[in-house]
Amino acid sequence: MLEFRPAPSGASPSTLATATISQDIRGVLFRFDVVQSQGYGSIQMVKPNQSGQGFGVYLFEAGGKQFRGKGTAPLLFVAGLGSADWYENQETGGRKIILGDGMWKFAFCKMK
Repeated sequence: MLEFRPAPSGASPSTLATATISQDIRGVLFRFDVVQSQGYGSIQMVKPNQSGQGFGVYLFEAGGKQFRGKGTAPLLFVAGLGSADWYENQETGGRKIILGDGMWKFAFCKMK
């Protein structure tokens, strides 16, 4: 499951939201800040309080074309997530129950 929440108060202006990736069996695998860079405006998921390269986020239409509309994109791809899970989460089963590099499909939105 990939779940987004609003950015915490006091977060950097480039932080759009937070994201948590979890599995029923393995629990929480990753926590990220979702950030958008200045200029070109690419979106990345970066680990909180860590500098360096994040994971690129790419949005798609249901037919596979790049999403350029407003609102919620139906499909999302996070580049490099599967290999990061393979190497970083060995203790939680990253090599037995593989997360992989699949597309994430928007399922629902709930307000809290």
